[in-house]
Amino acid sequence: MERTIYDTQEHQSQSAGDLEAEKDFKETLQKDCAWVKSHFEARSEKREAEIDSLQEAKGYLAGVETGEELAP
Repeated sequence: MERTIYDTQEHQSQSAGDLEAEKDFKETLQKDCAWVKSHFEARSEKREAEIDSLQEAKGYLAGVETGEELAP
């Protein structure tokens, strides 16, 4: 009988810990999602500019490797 009571109390304790961990996870997830939502557009524009610059550099380097002179 005491073992059953102990097991039940242990299970309740673990369940309470799991619930608290899920609440913390939910808060963290909400904060992260809010940050992404508020910064998405600006970061997207920066990534596009970065990709354009990398493609331009790739084209420049491809021209240098072939010996082509590039117009200023």
